[in-house]
Amino acid sequence: MKNQDFSKLFDEVDKKENSSIEFETVWRKANRKNWTRKYFQSLKYNLALLCTLLILTPVIGSYLVQSSPEDKYNEASLYNGQSVIQATTMRKGQEAIMEGESSLPDGTILEASLVGTDLQTIIREEEISIGKGGAFSKSFAIPDTRKDYVILLELFPHTQKPSIQKMIGRKGENLYNSSQVAGVYHYFIDKELYTGFKLYGNIDRKIINTERIMFGSLKSAMP
Repeated sequence: MKNQDFSKLFDEVDKKENSSIEFETVWRKANRKNWTRKYFQSLKYNLALLCTLLILTPVIGSYLVQSSPEDKYNEASLYNGQSVIQATTMRKGQEAIMEGESSLPDGTILEASLVGTDLQTIIREEEISIGKGGAFSKSFAIPDTRKDYVILLELFPHTQKPSIQKMIGRKGENLYNSSQVAGVYHYFIDKELYTGFKLYGNIDRKIINTERIMFGSLKSAMP
């Protein structure tokens, strides 16, 4: 083979090698760019997830720490010597007013009624709920200022939400076992025995602007 032919052959080899090197370089650059983009995308998502966890962790921890002692306190309040509920009534002008406080949880439902002295004639009845701090109140307009009335305050366990039932018992059994609950009484629903409480407050026409403590029925009383 002539020198000229060798020269052409080497030139062709050089061209192919250069083309191969250039292709490999371009391919690496392109893939390096794609890999870099994926890396930064993954890093961005991981940082977002980490920030979310850092924000939520103290919030969740604070909720768990705060809710647990409160639940224990509520469950214990039926047996720690603290009165579960107490209330007073007062006749003021043409209004019958009831005010009270309770260690039962916020949201506990009570039924307040203005009735005749026979305890059978219902003038008006409404559901009220215990607020934050245990306070509750209700006032009724007196239809006839010449008559005496009674305010009834009742709790029925079957009307309470599950968190309240957890404390007092699904059927109110914890109320009956507690010595701090006045006016405990029993009632039946579908032949099942439930235990609630009922307090009475006199609204006498001759006793005006004077607070009177509401009292309960006998513990063994049946409705």
